[in-house]
Amino acid sequence: SELPDHLMHVLPLIGRMPADLASAFASNQVPLAVEKMLEGLRAIESPWTGVLEATKKVLQRHKQDTPILTEAAQ
Repeated sequence: SELPDHLMHVLPLIGRMPADLASAFASNQVPLAVEKMLEGLRAIESPWTGVLEATKKVLQRHKQDTPILTEAAQ
């Protein structure tokens, strides 16, 4: 239930991280949370679904051949 609150802090953080870390985080960790939120929003036909779909697409642009973050790097 708190994912939307945290997402608003995570997205600006991605912009301030070093590029390689931001790319790995944005393409490996954050999309899982966004997809979880989308599932709930789709179930209730929320008008915010489109906003999160766009967020998901922006995050996918970070996806390159980035390493998956390990727990030590998180």
